[in-house]
Amino acid sequence: MKAVTILSSICLAVRGMATNMPCSTYSRAPCICPEGTEYSQSASWAVVGTSAEHVQELMNNYYECAWRGSVPYATVGPNNSPGESVRMSTFKTLQGIFNFSEILTDQRIQTDGSFIQKFEYKSTIPGSNKNGTETPWGGYWVTITGDHIFENETLIRWSTYLCSRGYVNDFNKLHENAFNNIISKLKGEGKVDGTNVAAFSI
Repeated sequence: MKAVTILSSICLAVRGMATNMPCSTYSRAPCICPEGTEYSQSASWAVVGTSAEHVQELMNNYYECAWRGSVPYATVGPNNSPGESVRMSTFKTLQGIFNFSEILTDQRIQTDGSFIQKFEYKSTIPGSNKNGTETPWGGYWVTITGDHIFENETLIRWSTYLCSRGYVNDFNKLHENAFNNIISKLKGEGKVDGTNVAAFSI
């Protein structure tokens, strides 16, 4: 019950945010997209019944990110180094299959295991879409967090705001599947001994 109350409060807080700034690393959502692209946003939460330290070890390794359902095919720069860590991945979208790069922009860990990781779209690899479709991205900005609630409960969040040309993907579904992967993996490792709250989105 406490976990559900916390989640409800956070949802209300997110809905209250607003800005008229152009979308960027430092803007808040919603923001103004480049001409020719449209703004959209998504946010997903879950509670994992284990310590923040266990969650952080799995989720906060920028290059080792199989829990998302995909892994980078190439990397540039040292791992877990904001401003230097770049990963290249292949993603299937509703507008084609694209290779694109993402750069880590922020990463912090607290003494209780809570963490924040931010990354954003950097570029689409030229010629990666065999259909010849123009890249759908005008930019996207992602924040992933894990917050210590109790000794064996951790609140995780994945929020994204993006600028795109048309509808690209069901990001809520992608995020929820990733969170369910996290719960399943940690449970399989015998690290879950608290209460899980299944992933949900707004």
